[in-house]
Amino acid sequence: MADFQSHIEEFKKENVDIVALSVDPLDKARETVEDFILDADKKVVDASYSIGPIGRIVAGDALSHIQFFKKRKAQQS
Repeated sequence: MADFQSHIEEFKKENVDIVALSVDPLDKARETVEDFILDADKKVVDASYSIGPIGRIVAGDALSHIQFFKKRKAQQS
């Protein structure tokens, strides 16, 4: 989450909130993060799940993904 926290201003500029969920105890939850991307209707449009450190999405990739979705939506309008 520190990576996402360090990019929080960029997410705010994209009008994006970051949510992390875990069923683990608090100490383990801090180690495991599950990230969701929601649309304006609060529907999950993309998700990333990992049971370990490999495969977790980083903040830069999440921002790029969000910008891609926004650009694609704008082109469809």
